[in-house]
Order: sequence, then structure tokens, then C-alpha cells
Amino acid sequence: MVVKKTLLLDSSALINDLHFSFNPGKRYVMTSECFSELKSLEVRLLADNALRQGFLEVIDPCPGSIQALFGFLQKIGDRKLSK
Repeated sequence: MVVKKTLLLDSSALINDLHFSFNPGKRYVMTSECFSELKSLEVRLLADNALRQGFLEVIDPCPGSIQALFGFLQKIGDRKLSK
């Protein structure tokens, strides 16, 4: 069984990188809120195509995961994340 590296994408990864491409050797995950921020035609087509080809998954975290993340960020003194 081959385990692919999983990358959690923020919408800015696609919006700000004009040369972004999905690598078939990696798994990409994005929340539905981040996905909804993809407004331009080019970026939306890139993301929709990646969804259809199975390179991108849209998954929302459970409340327990969010709570654990904010607890970790507070512990290390990091700034608050956007939604």
C-alpha cells in the first residue's frame, strides 16, 4: 500500500500561485469554506478539475479537531487562524 503525503490547502495556495499544479503523488485536502473562496474562473476550473480527477478532496474538520488545533496554537503561542 502506497501512502501519499497529504497537503492541507488554503484558498490562497491556488489564488496566489499562478503556476500551482496538483501532483498525482500527493493527496490534497481543502475545507468547504476555503473551496468557496475560489472565485476566479481559472482557479475554480483548476480546483473543479482536481476534484473530478481525485487529486483534491473537500473535507470539513470535526469540532473536536478544531478545538485541539486551537489548543495547540495557544500552547505554542501562535496567532489565531482564519476560518
